Formats: sequence, C-alpha cells, structure tokens
Amino acid sequence: MDNIIFSGCSYTYGEGLWRETGDTHQNSKNQKYLEENRWLTKVSNHFGLNPICKGYNGGNIVGSIKFVYDEIKNKNLNGSNTKLLIFQTTHFSRHELSIDEQI
Repeated sequence: MDNIIFSGCSYTYGEGLWRETGDTHQNSKNQKYLEENRWLTKVSNHFGLNPICKGYNGGNIVGSIKFVYDEIKNKNLNGSNTKLLIFQTTHFSRHELSIDEQI
C-alpha cells in the first residue's frame, strides 16, 4: 500500500481527542479511539493510503522536518511509495529560528 506522511505538532497527532470517550486518564482503550478518529486517519482512509506519523505528540518545526527526512531517506522510502506529504506547522514560538539575512 502507498503511504501518506503526516508531520506536525499535537494537533497532527490528535492530542486530546481521547477525552471524547469520557475517560479522565489516557489508556489503551481511548488511545485506540484517538488513532481511529483523528483527522490523519480520516484523510488516509479517504485516499486509501497508509498513514505514517510520529507515535507521540508535540514537537517543533525542526523536529517535524527531521521526521520527514528520516522517514524518506533513512528508511529507504526514497519517496517511491509515498504519494502525499502533509506538513502541519506548529506555533513559531515553539522553536527559535535565526535568520542571517536582512529582508
């Protein structure tokens, strides 16, 4: 099956979605609910693609870029069976970016 890579922050992961189950603490049952109902699962199912995403939430832009790089290059996917990439940015304050050029 062809892949779709999702990279981003807690929203990409689906953080908090498990609370819809009514549970007060995260557990394996509501983790399954999260994985089945987060938007990346719905998008993957719509396109008939296998979702690839980090197995945890949080992060920053640099971490998201590194995740995509690792998935494509280090796991030898080389983009051959990756049909889509969705890169959801997080809030820019989560990572300090330095710019060397003046605009």
